[in-house]
Formats: sequence, C-alpha cells, structure tokens
Amino acid sequence: MTKNTLPSLTDEQRRASLRKAVEARRENVRLKEGVRNGEIAFSSALEDPRFRRMKVKQLLVAVPTIGNAIATDIMKDVKISETRRVGGLGCRQKEKLLNALRERTRVPLDLLGL
Repeated sequence: MTKNTLPSLTDEQRRASLRKAVEARRENVRLKEGVRNGEIAFSSALEDPRFRRMKVKQLLVAVPTIGNAIATDIMKDVKISETRRVGGLGCRQKEKLLNALRERTRVPLDLLGL
C-alpha cells in the first residue's frame, strides 16, 4: 500500500506558494470590501467568478447590517450549508438567497443589485 505523502518543496517553491496564498487572501479582502462599500452589488457577486471560492456566509457577512447571526439564520431558512461556497450555489438557491435578503434585512436594494 502506498502512502499519500506531500511532495517535498524547495525553499523557493515554498516561498512562491506562500506569496500566492497571501495575494489570494488580500484579493478576498478587497472583494468583501467592495461589497461592504457598495461598489459591488450582492447579486453581481453571486455571478462574479472571482467570488466562486468564497464561502456564502463570508459574502453575506460582508453586506452592511448583516452579522454572523443573521447570516446563519438566512442560510438555514434557505437550506444552504454553512460550508457552501458561492460557486456551488444553484440558480434556485441564489434566487431564494436574494429573496431572503430582500425580506429579512434593511439593506438598501441598490447594494443588493435589485
């Protein structure tokens, strides 16, 4: 039986991987700030390929006036797993999510893209 071992990386490969990971985290922060500031509408973020790997809950919390508790409640109501990523949402789930945001929050509709 073979063991699944990680490949040995050179110091340069390890540093390159770390730089890439740091840049990915910075990009996620910029994207969430865009949603928070209203530069990117929530509905647009659901379709934007840059958001595909972000968890739905992280994106919800980036919307002004929505915290962890409200985001968790909305996701339970819409029956979306807490571990679901934006890219894994179906069209009906996206529609239900937008409807839940419209009904349950006081977020201005222009921030939602509606």
